[in-house]
Formats: sequence, structure tokens, C-alpha cells
Amino acid sequence: MRRLVGIITLSGLLMQCKHVDQKSEPKANPVDRKLIGQGQPYAGQPSIDKEALANSMRYRREKAWDIVASVLREVPIAQGQGLGGFQPLGAKSLPLWQTWYDQAEFREVFKSLYGASGSDSRRQSRDFCPDALATALKKHAEKNLHIRYRGDRFENRLQQFNNVEQIRGISGRGITLFSPAIILHYMMNYQIAGRCRQERSKYMRETAPPSPENFAPCLKAEFPSRNSWPKQLATLDFSHCASQDMTLPDLSQRLQEEGGVAAAIKTSWTRVSPGQDVSHFNFDPESIEKAFEAGEWKPTGASPTVDLQPDQIYTIETIPDSAEDPRLRYQLTAMHIITKDVRDWMWISLIWSPDPQSNLGADRPPYLAQLKPWDNYKMCVTSGFDENDPNPGQSFQGDLPDLAASLNKIHSLAGPHTFCSNPFIERGKGNGRTNCIGCHQHARTGVGQDEIYLDAPNIPGNEERRKTYPHGSRSKLRQNFPSDYLWSFFEDDILDIVESYKLQDAELEK
Repeated sequence: MRRLVGIITLSGLLMQCKHVDQKSEPKANPVDRKLIGQGQPYAGQPSIDKEALANSMRYRREKAWDIVASVLREVPIAQGQGLGGFQPLGAKSLPLWQTWYDQAEFREVFKSLYGASGSDSRRQSRDFCPDALATALKKHAEKNLHIRYRGDRFENRLQQFNNVEQIRGISGRGITLFSPAIILHYMMNYQIAGRCRQERSKYMRETAPPSPENFAPCLKAEFPSRNSWPKQLATLDFSHCASQDMTLPDLSQRLQEEGGVAAAIKTSWTRVSPGQDVSHFNFDPESIEKAFEAGEWKPTGASPTVDLQPDQIYTIETIPDSAEDPRLRYQLTAMHIITKDVRDWMWISLIWSPDPQSNLGADRPPYLAQLKPWDNYKMCVTSGFDENDPNPGQSFQGDLPDLAASLNKIHSLAGPHTFCSNPFIERGKGNGRTNCIGCHQHARTGVGQDEIYLDAPNIPGNEERRKTYPHGSRSKLRQNFPSDYLWSFFEDDILDIVESYKLQDAELEK
């Protein structure tokens, strides 16, 4: 779908480090967001046994599938007024993750909120007031379209949507998307987050974290987990907001309902066109061993995109603003999901497969096994640096020996650390041995991502690098995590907007 400013490259990397070089248009222009409505929160898992999560692969995979089901849950869209022309075939709904926000939308929301805060608050870098925080995402979703879509243009565009794939294409190919909790938390932390780039040189590996409750120096508090909004709000100063009507308990409840738990996704898409294929990757013991030896995944086959149907692979079709622009179709080959269900996040990866019932897809729960096209995606997961299950495949040996064999092979190669690598998203030397969290511990520390994974075990001269980033960069090396593990950190957007208003306010004061 054509967007307001053409194509941009997402500079922030969300999941593992060496990624497919993709481009993404801004996820939701005003028309898209009007149809989608306010981004829906990820509520988090009602209970997770952290000891079992660390010590049992079976339990870990069960909880990962639960999270996958939550993120894929269909939520209603197009609930606003003035959408009478939006009458496509199929349910007016999207998977939860497709209602979320990309970096361009964060910039738009923050700019609106910062601009409305007033010159006095901007000059003193005050926290945003409760009412402003509580209504920021709602106002963004309800933005007036009259300037851009005068007359019947908006209604005419709504009438172009005809089918399910076009509904799914409303939000475009957002590569990296963030739940409402992450967007709101950034706005509550804009002052300290904006200083991260200048101060990150202070955060050496061995530097103690700011407090036992916060290991993220670039944030006042770590990203929101389940029921943690009171802790987040305790870091803010609302003393200048005496005239505000909303009490702190009310605001906490509002943000819990509308923000939920921090979560984010990164996706990989392939355009449907003649001559374009979707690669096949195996996760049997032999293929896993080859990936560890080479440090990268090698495809074992391919399916032409034009032969894959929407019930086999998640497919979207974009509706352009102009009738002269083509309608394009894309297929989702992979997805990373991270959620703050535990302090160091859950790291989950979905991988499209033509053989989805084997090995890493064999334990798919019944609900997802019947949910097309999501029954065609395999899954790996990690929730920490160390693999504390001494025999990860043992509990699957009796009922799922195929999965057990792959997990045992992984442990023999990656142990004593965890492993989770997605061949559609992580490419290049070193990425076949990764575990997500090992790379993300270095986010926003000034370390280049190529440096982290430029690991060639059998090449002389790399001994020093292997000492610096040992075990394929799977092991824990840091005491602090400046951005709470996220490579996509909005410091540049915040600084740009703050500096722009500083100049504007100074000009008005003359």
C-alpha cells in the first residue's frame, strides 16, 4: 500500500541481529488507522511458572504456543463512524499483532503529544500529564481525515476492499511492530530515552544496573509486564498536573486495559510474483547440525509463491490510494514474537514450512492445528540464556520422537545455552547458532551487530573475537541492558522532535 512518505528503511532491528535486508512502508497511514482503530493490547499470560519455564522444555514450548495463540487472536476492526463503505467479504477483523504500531506511527503520536504539552512543559522537560497519556492512542486513531480525503474520496477508497486478504492488507507490510504498552512506555520515558545515545558509553558490561528492579539504564523502569503499570507510573512527576481530572489509580487501570503487557513482532514477507519462491528449511537433526557447522541456514527446496494458497501461508493484498497503482500480494514467511511475560522476555519464532507437522511443529496445540494458515508454521522458543533442562527432548520421546530428536541435537550443539534461530530472518555467518537473547543483550550499547555474530570457529585469527562473544554469542555477558533488550529504540525520533520544538519555541519567544 502506498504510504504518506514512500518507502523507508527500518533502522531499528527488533529480533535477532543479522537480519534480512527488507524495506517497510509506514505501517498505518490515517486511513489505515481509522479502519484498524486503536491498537489492541497484549494482555499477557495469566500465570507462568518461572522455575518450570527455565527447567522444562515441554513447559516452555507449551507456554510459547499459548503466547502465539494470543498474538494471533482475531480482534474486530472498523468499529468507528463513517465507515459504511467498508463492506468486504469476510469478518472485519485482524490478528492482534496487526493492530500494533511501527516506528513511524510512534513518531507521529509522540509529536502530537509533545506539541500539545505547551512550551512551558517542553522547556522544563516535564512528564506528560495523566489525561494526555490516557487519550494519546485514542486521539491518534480518530484523527480527522478531511484535509487529505476531501469529498467522497475516503468513502470511495473504503469500497475498494473486497476480500479477506485485502482486509489483512490494511496495515501493510509493517516489518517491526510494537504493542500499545511499548508505545506508551516510551512516551513516559522520553527524557531519559532521548539521552541514551549520549550516555551509553557509560554502560560497560560489568556496570551494575540502576537498581535491582531496573536493569535498563535508558529507561526509568523496564517495559511493562503484567500488572506493573503502578510501578511504571511511580517513576513520573505529575505535580504540574493539578488540574487533571484523572487519579493515579484510574490512570493505572486505564493503561493496564489499553496498554497491557509489552510485546513486539518482526516479520519477513515475500512478494507473490512469477519466478519468486518461498524457501524450504528443515529442522531435522542433520539440518540443524549443518546450520551449526556453517553458522547459517541453507534452503533444501522451494515453493513458487504463485502456487501457495492463502490457507497455506498468511497472505495480504494491499489496496493503493490511487487506481493507477498496482495491487500487490505478499506472503508471511516468518515472525519473531517477544513478550514481557517474564523479566528477560519470551523469545518466540514462527517459521513457515511445507512440512509443518514434523519436529518443531509436532507439538502444535489443537487450536492452532485447526487455524489455517497458522498450522503451517513451526516454532522455536527461548526465555533465558542458559538451558536448564538437562535433556530437553526427553519429555517428548514417547509421544513426539521427531521433535525429541531435533531438541536433543540442538542441546548437544548449543548446550549449556539455549537456541532459537529463524532462517527467513537471520541470515549470514553466525546466525545459525543464535538464541535471540544473546544478541539482544547488546542492544544500544554501541556494539555493531556484525561484530556480535562475525564468528568463524575454524578460521585462525578469530580467537580474540570468540573470547569477546563466546558460545556463538548465546551466553550472558552483561549486567545491564540499556534499552531492555530492544534494538528498536526511538531515541533519534525523540531527539529530533524535541530539538525541532526547541527551535520553534525559541523563535516564538523573540
